[in-house]
Amino acid sequence: MFHVNATNEQIGVILGAIPLMARLLSTKVWGYLFDHFNLISLRIALNLISFFSILLFFFTTNLLLMSIAMVFFGLAFGGGRIMWQLWVTKIVPDDKVTSYMTANTAATGIQGLVAPIFGYLLLHFTNPEAVGWIAALLVGISTLIFMPARIVLAKRSGLS
Repeated sequence: MFHVNATNEQIGVILGAIPLMARLLSTKVWGYLFDHFNLISLRIALNLISFFSILLFFFTTNLLLMSIAMVFFGLAFGGGRIMWQLWVTKIVPDDKVTSYMTANTAATGIQGLVAPIFGYLLLHFTNPEAVGWIAALLVGISTLIFMPARIVLAKRSGLS
């Protein structure tokens, strides 16, 4: 349908095993980076890795390039989960962390329910390239939104 000549096993490895292994193997590194560097700078770096993986994945039918894209996606996903789960510990006052974490967890659950619906609808009405461009555009916009916050957080936390 999308001109990717792959077996079910190849698809399973590329979309399942490769990103999960990259995520698993990079988790401790991202945890260390979270503790020692500016949160916004790390988020921007993760966005750039994600942006690269999206463009690489959606604009090729080459299985090796798709696999490489999924390594980068796994890296970005692993770091992104750490940043998303722990950002409140760096920004929110200590007495408000539990309240923010509750809201953050609820938002994550809603996102997990709604996002795939929109993704599959978008794919149904367009094609993988259009989905890739839209995803890359959204990552690019979020990166631009984070840029000014980097300086503010650096001053507040004393991390560069």
